[in-house]
Amino acid sequence: MFMWESIESAPKDGTPILTWKNGWDNPIFVQWRLNPRTKTEFWNDLHESNAYELETEPPTHWIKLPPPPGGWQIASIFGKSI
Repeated sequence: MFMWESIESAPKDGTPILTWKNGWDNPIFVQWRLNPRTKTEFWNDLHESNAYELETEPPTHWIKLPPPPGGWQIASIFGKSI
């Protein structure tokens, strides 16, 4: 069973995760990344990889993604090798 967890327990290895914060209209897919401008790490939106608003207003919760149907790998869906 998949349950929402505190963002502090989320993987920080670049794995794509689904996140939530009160006040958002929808959950957002993010991953832990390095900000090239500040050299700090933060949760970054997978859709807009150069959007830095999550650096100052990060998500509060995350949920593990279920395996995709049909033998797909999460990494291949997001174009990332994990």
